[in-house]
Amino acid sequence: MKTISEKKLSELLVLVPEGDLDEVRYAKKARALAKSYHLDTTYIGMVQSADSEMETRRKLIRLSSLTEIDDVQSEFFLEKGSTWPDIVAHHFKPGDHLLCPRELEDALIKSRQDQSLRGQYGLDVSLVTGMIPPSRDEKLEHWLLNMLNWAGILLILSIAFILEINFDRQTIGALRITGDVMIAGLEVIVLVSWYKLFQKIHN
Repeated sequence: MKTISEKKLSELLVLVPEGDLDEVRYAKKARALAKSYHLDTTYIGMVQSADSEMETRRKLIRLSSLTEIDDVQSEFFLEKGSTWPDIVAHHFKPGDHLLCPRELEDALIKSRQDQSLRGQYGLDVSLVTGMIPPSRDEKLEHWLLNMLNWAGILLILSIAFILEINFDRQTIGALRITGDVMIAGLEVIVLVSWYKLFQKIHN
């Protein structure tokens, strides 16, 4: 643990949310960034209740220990009952680099006029994905959405297949070929429309 006099002017600030976190991967990412930018790391945790304070503190200690290797120094702070924008505003200074899970991006945006963290902190922000494991509800939602997507695709393909068979039975020659092409084109249009609709539902 470094003292105040040993602290570098610029640091890598690493935000640590409550709850589950892939600590080993997160620490490796922080250490790699710290070495790349020649910065020491400061882990910052936030808790809203006393129930999670002890576990979050232990998490900060583990992360700091995993990061403090070779010439990378690390320390941590635990903030209570605050908000992420206030915490960042308190700790962040020009020259610092901010690392946080992508899931915290919305919580960090201070102003509706600027919908981007990079717009607020320039190029000094790194967002990482996959650090917060999905909850059981999120996994179930993802599974249900995939099932809905495939059900829609199979329904569209089935209807197009039935239409094509019925049309082929009633037509011959050039008219049949033209009809098959039109059905295939309509099938593609409907599939693309379904894909766009599904993306809106998913997002």
